[in-house]
Amino acid sequence: MVDIDIPFWRWVSIMVKLMFAAIPAAILFSILFLLFNVVLSSILGGIMVLGTGDES
Repeated sequence: MVDIDIPFWRWVSIMVKLMFAAIPAAILFSILFLLFNVVLSSILGGIMVLGTGDES
């Protein structure tokens, strides 16, 4: 394979479609990352409280 001949406006439309497809993926990734951080903070926060020996 030597060359790929794609017209400019076809390439622009492909990039626009890719951009619109990436927006929901970024939102989903952000939500998953937030949930992971909440769980991790809860676990590590509980360990830190138990490790201080200052339970009331």
